[in-house]
Amino acid sequence: RTTLAIFAGVLASPSFDEERFTQAVNEFIEDLRRQNDNPREVAGRELAKAVYGAHPLGRYPSPATVRAVGRGDLVAFHRRYVQPNHTLLAVSGDIDRRTLEAALTEVLGGWPRQSVAFPAVPPPGPTPAPIILHVQRQIVQSVIRMGHLGIEKDNPDLHALRVMDFTLGAGGFNARLMRRIRSDEGLAYSVWSGFEIGRRYPGIFRAGTETRSATTGRTIALMREIMGNMARRAVTAQELTLAKEAIVNAFVFGFTDAERVVNQRARVEFFGYPEGYLEDYRDRIAAVTADDVLRVARAYLHPERMATVVVGDAGGFDRPLGDFGPLREIRLEP
Repeated sequence: RTTLAIFAGVLASPSFDEERFTQAVNEFIEDLRRQNDNPREVAGRELAKAVYGAHPLGRYPSPATVRAVGRGDLVAFHRRYVQPNHTLLAVSGDIDRRTLEAALTEVLGGWPRQSVAFPAVPPPGPTPAPIILHVQRQIVQSVIRMGHLGIEKDNPDLHALRVMDFTLGAGGFNARLMRRIRSDEGLAYSVWSGFEIGRRYPGIFRAGTETRSATTGRTIALMREIMGNMARRAVTAQELTLAKEAIVNAFVFGFTDAERVVNQRARVEFFGYPEGYLEDYRDRIAAVTADDVLRVARAYLHPERMATVVVGDAGGFDRPLGDFGPLREIRLEP
């Protein structure tokens, strides 16, 4: 009960200590100062900005925007948006429901309810016209990221896309990208792809790898070719079986302890997942056919529409990036 009382106090009436606030701001700004050190992080960030455009999901903080936030802004934000009637509390442990409800009523029963007017955020628009974005870095390996707008959780093709994901790039050494680019061609140590399933708005389809500067163009062309082939012919019976069995067998690991179980249930409730999402997941994966995989590849996978970000040394590339589409150089802010 002591711990629960402390938790309730932090939740309902946090102090936002001035010293800790200042420390958090300084740490955040220091992280931003180093945000361009890792070329993988640079590529991922620039891809999201390219795909989402002016939408809030494509915005990233800067030292100036962080410094513009004061402690009073946090207090006002909490007062406006953190209300009991918009809070979901998930609990797992050795405690019966009646005892828990009594304890929660004791520590949170006096938290007043208030109406909340959340700002309207429109869905992101279509992915902008395909473009090649280059960040010049004198590094021995080019970092390549490709992507376009994907789907959200309510899409009825979600399960077929999961199977396609595995076959194309999410299945490690069992995926086409890894087999062809690493195992057959020796162009990269790792290569991957996958649809991020958005919970409120569409996520991003991403594909990525790192390769030597001298094989940058060859790798981009091969990745596009492999992705394009997903929409040209059906997966084999072996690929289909392997993908479905792997996804179904891995699903159980999301429920290996009480914390994972309660987190899964809270996520489903909070984001309004479709009825029976968890209960029916494995059966829906098992029901996916080769025709389903081909259909969703044709409907949702568009290598010709992707934004492609390359962080690397243009002086060492095997072919100009402009061969792959309109090219824009990105100058990173310090």
